[in-house]
Amino acid sequence: MDEAALLEAIRDAPDDDAPRLVYADALLLRNDPWGEIIVVSCEIARRERERRPYDADARALWNRLGELRAARFPEARLWHDFERGFCVGLDTSELDIASATGVEYMFVREAKQANATRERLDALAAWPLLPQLERLRLEARREEGRVGSAVPPIVERATSLVALDLMEMDLARADVEAIFALPHAAQLQRFALMANVLLEGGLAGLRWPRLDELDLGACRLTSDHVEELFETDALHGLVDFELSYNGIDDRAAAAIARRPLDRLRVLKLQGTAIGPSGIQALAGAPALAGLETLAIGGWETDLDDVLPSLATAFPALVELHFESNFPVRRLAAIARPLHKLSLDVAEVDPAALAALLAHPAVRALRELWLDVGEDAAGLEIAATLAAADLPSLERLGVRCKMGPLGARALSRAPHLPATLSLMLYGDDAEDAADDLRARFANVDL
Repeated sequence: MDEAALLEAIRDAPDDDAPRLVYADALLLRNDPWGEIIVVSCEIARRERERRPYDADARALWNRLGELRAARFPEARLWHDFERGFCVGLDTSELDIASATGVEYMFVREAKQANATRERLDALAAWPLLPQLERLRLEARREEGRVGSAVPPIVERATSLVALDLMEMDLARADVEAIFALPHAAQLQRFALMANVLLEGGLAGLRWPRLDELDLGACRLTSDHVEELFETDALHGLVDFELSYNGIDDRAAAAIARRPLDRLRVLKLQGTAIGPSGIQALAGAPALAGLETLAIGGWETDLDDVLPSLATAFPALVELHFESNFPVRRLAAIARPLHKLSLDVAEVDPAALAALLAHPAVRALRELWLDVGEDAAGLEIAATLAAADLPSLERLGVRCKMGPLGARALSRAPHLPATLSLMLYGDDAEDAADDLRARFANVDL
């Protein structure tokens, strides 16, 4: 069977490993490392389907895949995401995504282009594989200037898109209108316009598709803009809505609380000026009873007094992210059965943190992220974390000045699970790296 027939067999049965392994044999006969990539990738996928543990054999397979990838695709500036041997995702900040051609990419569904210039965007618009992309993320090179007008021609050819993320692209209102006017814009499920300059004419009157996810983070929006968003009912079906790092206040929170957002499960409002009355309005909104993820807080609003209400508000909540530049005295008041808790605070009292972690309601916590910057109590915070009894914890991320003594205290934590994935940021814990790696399954310093 010739190569074209082998590839056609793979296309005809994309969920079947057998045609891929037959093609892998043909590649191995000509000493092409891609053949072994297919074999190893299929084995990794099989183990995942069988829910087999991540053991020494699994690590060996992933290590081998890394070696093969470097041999077959040596351009490290173009990252490949393989699924059962074929590239399904591409990510680069230094090359053109459009430089990826060949049968290795016949199943590519996702692409991320950072440092996008006008030339790179024009090349992307002509990329033969563009029509098969389902997810596309573009991030402009900061010094490039306005390149938003290059986006509509790309989206026009990307007829399979369901998710479009645009970062610092500086789209004008006319560019957004051109995208939403395309026939296949109706199939978009996610639209993200992040760090975009204020759209001329605001948001009033835009004909939004009926999205599941909308991210307008850091777009210089005001509460007036939020009210304009909901002039149409097209966005009332949102499941995931982000307005983080905008100049919005309690009036925006009230506008959200008034809308029939019964499907909303994720709401991210951190880095804003929403205060206690805005949080109370959200907490009292019947339509938000199904909210599962909430991100709130900002560097200019003191929400300490409203923290106790978060222990009972939003009955379905399993993930909470909280930011504050003020002392958080009532930290233990937020104790509730969460899966993930993220605290980005200027300072935290180790006693308050200890009280929170000792509360029976947080024993089910799976992820904990704590960022206190250059907090002088870093060693005490490390000791508090080391003493915590969190048997379900899978990931722990910490950013504070704990030093090697604090890191060693974590390495001797009597109750934290040995399978914990530990990430320490902005710290001089390298001296304790061996101790940490001996104690925990995965350590990133």
